[in-house]
Amino acid sequence: MMANIKDWLEAAEKQFGEQIEAMVVGRHYDRDYEDAKLPDENVLLSREDGLAKVDQEYDNGFGGADCFPLYAWSASRIFFIHEYDGATGPAWVPRYPMAIAPEFGGQSL
Repeated sequence: MMANIKDWLEAAEKQFGEQIEAMVVGRHYDRDYEDAKLPDENVLLSREDGLAKVDQEYDNGFGGADCFPLYAWSASRIFFIHEYDGATGPAWVPRYPMAIAPEFGGQSL
């Protein structure tokens, strides 16, 4: 099944009525660990730069993450990619204390 992290994050912005403020995007799952670190990995990125980096289709099914890990901050949430046995999906946790029913791996989108 194909997915796009940028599409997920933009849908979350609409769902919660909050725009992503900033992002940190890590090394892609498929990148060889001997490769040099890219200058836009593991650093604070603007919304625009972060969304541009993760704007690619990938297989979000079981077998391997096949995507970028990330943290993306909105006014009241922190978004990330939840992974289980290689299957990936968007999730979030509160940015600040909030009364909420906790879920393993964050709140699913």
